[in-house]
Amino acid sequence: MKVNLHTHTRWSDGYLSFQELVNHAKREGLEYLAITDHDRTKGWSTQNVEENSPYISGGITPFDHGMLSTEGLKLIQGVELSANDNGTEVHILGLFINQPDREFQIYLDYIEKIRWCRAGRIAERLRIETSDLIKEGRRSITYVRKRCNG
Repeated sequence: MKVNLHTHTRWSDGYLSFQELVNHAKREGLEYLAITDHDRTKGWSTQNVEENSPYISGGITPFDHGMLSTEGLKLIQGVELSANDNGTEVHILGLFINQPDREFQIYLDYIEKIRWCRAGRIAERLRIETSDLIKEGRRSITYVRKRCNG
């Protein structure tokens, strides 16, 4: 059985979009693929799946608790949560997650804000643009400052 339980899309620090990652996994003959972006569930959110389904052979349908299905591949909905253990950053992999409820989404948004603020501080120290640090590249230092101060 071919399985990958830890992958990231462009919504996190991966290079591939959700659609590209799913199609790549299918070409590689994977049977299970977990999408576990850092502190985000947007890669496998209902909206993102609906937007990308027409571009994936066989489409994508809900399968079971915390899973989606497409021809020959089961997609496990997951997240890699950032946490702090006595001052040390650790990551916790969560698998088989249903669509996040409001409280969990608020927590994920908070963690994302902390990550952006840290990236902004790093970029300022290095005297480079935040987009040079973050592959998403759609946000500037000004945006990071607004999120960190607001």
